[in-house]
Amino acid sequence: TSLAENYLLTTDAFQDYYNALTEDGFLVITRWLFNPPKEEVRLFSLALEIDKDGKKIAIFNSWNTVILLLTKKDLDEKIVKKIKDFTEKNRFDIIYLPKQFDFEPNKYAKFEEAYHYNAIQELLKDKKEFYKNYLFDISPVYDDKPYYFNFFKLSKFFELKRILGQRWNPFLDPGFLLFFIFAQALILALIFIFIPLFFKEKIKKIQNKKSLFYFFAIGIGFLFIEIVLIQKFILFLGHTIFSTTTIIFSMLLFSSLGSLSSQRINVNSLKKAILILFLLIIVYSFLLKFFINNFITLNLIPKIILTSIFIAPLSFLMGFAFPLGIKKINKELIPWAWAVNGSASVLSPILAIMLALFFGYNFVFVLAGLIYLVGVIFV
Repeated sequence: TSLAENYLLTTDAFQDYYNALTEDGFLVITRWLFNPPKEEVRLFSLALEIDKDGKKIAIFNSWNTVILLLTKKDLDEKIVKKIKDFTEKNRFDIIYLPKQFDFEPNKYAKFEEAYHYNAIQELLKDKKEFYKNYLFDISPVYDDKPYYFNFFKLSKFFELKRILGQRWNPFLDPGFLLFFIFAQALILALIFIFIPLFFKEKIKKIQNKKSLFYFFAIGIGFLFIEIVLIQKFILFLGHTIFSTTTIIFSMLLFSSLGSLSSQRINVNSLKKAILILFLLIIVYSFLLKFFINNFITLNLIPKIILTSIFIAPLSFLMGFAFPLGIKKINKELIPWAWAVNGSASVLSPILAIMLALFFGYNFVFVLAGLIYLVGVIFV
């Protein structure tokens, strides 16, 4: 699925593979062939981030797979001859070789055009323009945005529909499906929570309803941070299950301790607490990569313990937001505060992934801090 993270096929991973090669080593990656081209072009774009001039890259394809080679040294006549002999023997088509080497694309597969060769040539002419205008999102992906299999472009929705026609079902594309699910959740939240606040006579009489935006904001912010930490620590802990259980358990434990401790804090200190939380989120945005890179080689149990300790201060402070906010609002608004906060908790995981697909998880993490900061204005 395009929404499944893959840390094996990112620019960061390619750099690690490349660094591990010997001088005569080869990195060989095989993926599926698509028409219109998408995965094979992204594969090339990842390699191109390592070898800017494309002198160490070769790509060829069978009738249903594409093979990429990345070497430590520039490809020479001897290596290219071996590649050509191999492709001739197995009736594979060469898609790309460094520009000094001649070859005939689309020789055996016989597409109507040499689509894959043409796409890569266009990419080499102007990367930024090609990434912007191409039918699919085939730009290189990073550990911060590890969705190698997400090729969806909202701006190309109608063009894709026109090209693929009845062969394409938008609901089979998780990128589109996310927007659809988010729209559904948002409409339901508006119908059952927000609209009654403004149109039901009994509720309209309640003062300071704008303070409910605070509870919506902290609901979004909390889940944004939780989703980002789960995603970031998949790479660190090695599996989604380990990351999810560790992060959720730790955040619930320490945020509940924070909520308990908030009883000792003056309610007027809420804005100060949120400001400190915002600053802590900014600090964590820089510390996350350092922490993961320095402790990733440890065994699983120590890593789980360290993860829990690492996120404890942030989670503890996040636990202040809800109870301090409850103390500041009218009693009549408390049930609505719970409802608004709950609706935000439904919307935020979908929204977090949507934003991460386009901007990356670091962006979502910092945005969570800004949402906390803006939300406190309303209470």
